[in-house]
Amino acid sequence: MKKNKNYYEEQIDKIKKTYGIESKLFYGNSLFSFLDIKHVWDEFLDYLKKWKVSLPALPNLNFDKECDEIFDKIINNLTNYRIKQFFENNKIRKNIIPILFPENLVLEKLKKYYKRNIKKGTKYKKIYNLISETIDERNKRIANTENKVASENFYKKD
Repeated sequence: MKKNKNYYEEQIDKIKKTYGIESKLFYGNSLFSFLDIKHVWDEFLDYLKKWKVSLPALPNLNFDKECDEIFDKIINNLTNYRIKQFFENNKIRKNIIPILFPENLVLEKLKKYYKRNIKKGTKYKKIYNLISETIDERNKRIANTENKVASENFYKKD
């Protein structure tokens, strides 16, 4: 990949003219070839391949894939206070919830649960409202993004 090659070559020319220093631009194995140690580059690539294979699998962060199980864990393991805190935190609502619940499946299930239990007290109503707001905010953000992309595509020249 030789991204911005022209830019860097211009900068190298400026250095040469300004300071009289000879400089070279290297990409990938070209530095190792220049230094006549290409075998080091090959060893480095082999190491990276082995390292990549040894990495553990990334955990699945989409909790909507196990909707019923996650819903049960939330309801059975978290207090209403903790659930309320989770949804009151704007950073979590905007940055974490979309990653954990990208399809809103668990959120919709929680919303229904808290709606059914509103008669038990104001904390249930508060949590229901927070979850509803979270879902609504996300849906608006998604719609705005889709509208923006659609309008950009509409005005693109072929």
